[in-house]
Amino acid sequence: MAKQKMQAKVQYNEKEDSFELWIRANDKEEWGFSRSSKCRAIEGDTEANFIHFSFLKEVLKCIQLGYEVIG
Repeated sequence: MAKQKMQAKVQYNEKEDSFELWIRANDKEEWGFSRSSKCRAIEGDTEANFIHFSFLKEVLKCIQLGYEVIG
């Protein structure tokens, strides 16, 4: 039996101005939505220039669990 290829992908949602994390357990499955993080502006700035750190922690957790992260 072949080992499953777990994958996670991060993609930008232009309509929502957010980054989304999608995962799947093997390449034959559909992508499942995990979470998103809206782009935010630092106080005093008018342009959105960061996302919440919890989103990046979730991406790192995927790496620790053995997911191949693609962009």
